[in-house]
Amino acid sequence: LMSDQSWVNATLFKAAKLTGGDLFGMTYTFGFILAMMITNLIGTAAATRLLYGIGRDGVIPSRFFSAVNQKFKTPHMNIIFIMIIEILLGSYANADQLAELINYGAI
Repeated sequence: LMSDQSWVNATLFKAAKLTGGDLFGMTYTFGFILAMMITNLIGTAAATRLLYGIGRDGVIPSRFFSAVNQKFKTPHMNIIFIMIIEILLGSYANADQLAELINYGAI
């Protein structure tokens, strides 16, 4: 067995390129990136909605977490709060730590 596991990260991309050529490899990579962006957007929306509900019920400070933007009708402070957490996690955590967080959240 190989002790270097870096090949695991690129296996699907290499398989897509080998089976379908360069165009299919690029299409697969684009689809993968698009799926990750959509997943992140949905996760952000779910977390902000959850914080809004908890704030509205008064469990956490309602002045901050239940504030709604008058123009867009969104919980804008929650969106900013979640985005700051995402930026910090994305900047300081490695890929393995982020994968563990995602797996823990799925459980």
